[in-house]
Parts: sequence; C-alpha cells; structure tokens
Amino acid sequence: NWYTDLYLDTGDVYSWGTSTYGQTGHNSAAYQPIPRIIDAIKGINVRQISCGQNHTLALTGTFNTKTKI
Repeated sequence: NWYTDLYLDTGDVYSWGTSTYGQTGHNSAAYQPIPRIIDAIKGINVRQISCGQNHTLALTGTFNTKTKI
C-alpha cells in the first residue's frame, strides 16, 4: 500500500496511489493511478502537507513572520 502527494508552490495539492482509508483525499477508497488535484482543498491557501501511512494533513492559512514589540 502506498500513495503520494505533490504540493505545488501555487498551493494546489495532487495525490495518487492506494486509498484504502481515503488518504488520497478523493472521497473514495478506489486506487488512483494518476495524479489528481484534491478538490476539497482546491483554492485554499495550503502552505505545507504531511503524509502518514493512513492520512494526509494540510496546513493552511497565512504565516505572519513579522513581530511587533
């Protein structure tokens, strides 16, 4: 069992592979043979992704790198 996610600097996330537990994010347990954009997070400001054996986590939002003292 394997799956892969691809994060682009545009914020889009694609995934493909085995999706036994829905970890590819395509609302299906069907095998995804080719990369597909994850529609549920399309257009959301994805900053980072993290993949585990049975999950994918997407960190969204805007990072504030300026601090006021």
